Amino acid sequence: MQPNERLKEERERFRLTQQQLADIAGVHRNAQGNYETGARKPDLSYLEKISAYGLDVNYIITGFRSDFTRDDMELIALFRQASLEKKLMAVQLLKGEAIHSSAVTQSNTGTHQQISGSGDIINKRKGK
Repeated sequence: MQPNERLKEERERFRLTQQQLADIAGVHRNAQGNYETGARKPDLSYLEKISAYGLDVNYIITGFRSDFTRDDMELIALFRQASLEKKLMAVQLLKGEAIHSSAVTQSNTGTHQQISGSGDIINKRKGK
C-alpha cells in the first residue's frame, strides 16, 4: 500500500469526507483528492495540520502505526525537557513510590549523565 492509499484509509478511519479533511488541513478539496490518488504529494504544513487533528502521519508515510497518542507524545516531550531531578520524581510517582527529591544524586560519567535514587538509574545522553 502506498502513502496516498494510507492517507485515504486514515481519512476514512476518522469518518471524514475529502472536503472535511481539506478544510482541516487548509487546502482545496481538489488538492485532497490529488493527495489521495497520488497525483500530488502533500507538504509539511499539511502533514502537521492533519497530525494535530489526530491522523497517524507516521502510518501514512511509513506504513507502520504509531503506538503513541497525542497525550503520550506530550508526556514524552515534557519528560525530555525536565531536569534530572524532575525525571526521577516522575519515575518514582509512576512506580507508586514515595517521592524523595533529596535522594537524587547527579554525576557525570563519560558521555552520560546519571540520576539515581531508590536503586533506579536513568541515563540521558548529553546533547539529547
